[in-house]
Amino acid sequence: MSKTGYLIDMDGVIYRENHLIPGAVEFVEALRSMGIPFLFLTNNSAPTPEDLAVRLNHLGILGISPRHFYTSALNTADFLVETHPGCTARCSPGAGWRRRAPGIGTRRTSWLSTSRVRVRR
Repeated sequence: MSKTGYLIDMDGVIYRENHLIPGAVEFVEALRSMGIPFLFLTNNSAPTPEDLAVRLNHLGILGISPRHFYTSALNTADFLVETHPGCTARCSPGAGWRRRAPGIGTRRTSWLSTSRVRVRR
């Protein structure tokens, strides 16, 4: 059985800065009316899915809920939970990470070295 769905990048595909890309509303409405599943992806780890849902609703794509989003923070948390269960991660203060890292002990810091990330068990 094959399924079709859409993984949709956000910045530059759905919106640019604070403006929707022409056709974005119609595209999402078409997916919904045809019952095609979709998920918005972003490599921005700062906003939570709740933040992103509010943003798209304010821009004019109505009825979007947090379940429609998967951020790089969620991906990182899922990866660490899967590969290092019970680990502790040192993270930057972004809400997108702190709110979405279940199963990971976190310590808040005002910096994060991009050259070294430590995962502890």
